Amino acid sequence: MSGISGYTMVRNARELDYPVDLTIRSLLVGCDEVVVGVAESTDGTLEWLRDLFSGEPRVVIVPQPWSDPVADPGWWVRWINETRSHLSYDVQFMLDADEVSDPTVWTTLRAEPAGSVVTLKRLNYWRNRRTIVRTGHCCSDKVVRFAPAALHMTSDEIYDGVHFPADMPEIRKRARERLNLRIHHLGFLRKRDALFRKVEVCLRAWWGSSQDTRLVEAAKSPDRHWSEFIDQPVEPFNGPWPELIVPWLRERNAL
Repeated sequence: MSGISGYTMVRNARELDYPVDLTIRSLLVGCDEVVVGVAESTDGTLEWLRDLFSGEPRVVIVPQPWSDPVADPGWWVRWINETRSHLSYDVQFMLDADEVSDPTVWTTLRAEPAGSVVTLKRLNYWRNRRTIVRTGHCCSDKVVRFAPAALHMTSDEIYDGVHFPADMPEIRKRARERLNLRIHHLGFLRKRDALFRKVEVCLRAWWGSSQDTRLVEAAKSPDRHWSEFIDQPVEPFNGPWPELIVPWLRERNAL
């Protein structure tokens, strides 16, 4: 069916302070449906999202099992593509559950020719909305998220023949950069305790370890911002920012 399916995946959104409600709302601006894969949660995430979007027929919530991955680098991409299998339309647009699409992207994306694969610019905010991670450090700032729904979706993995095959998948080969189109990544701006818990979950899932020694040290100094313990190259960013994210940022002292 012709149209755009937006989608995202989340587990324990409330405990880990995922702004997934904002993710969904940003996708609703330009998508014909938004599919939300919700893995088994212990904090009421499924019920919260069902209640929040009960009046929006374009939001399709898909309950999913939680595999509790340990030292399994491929788990995230499998989850992405399991959720992708529930899409109804012929074009996909994927966001992580701590990302928001800029409202300006939709005029361009909806006009893309059939078969287009697009790399967008991801702004990785660090400490507040006026600071972003410099290109080439931490999270990638160029991400492939828009493509025909039939294509296997990737995340930020490096196809080097170690954890993933050396040969890049078709979606990466076909992608062309449209870096004037922006995604806002808010993950590093979540509440302090939630960020620490989220890092533990991710480290265990990908590498089998549950601690980042830098955050262990940061936890000993609650009066200091955790980012002071991590040497991260950053640069200023002067906007614009989607109005959608401003209340969330204000609640976290990230303006």
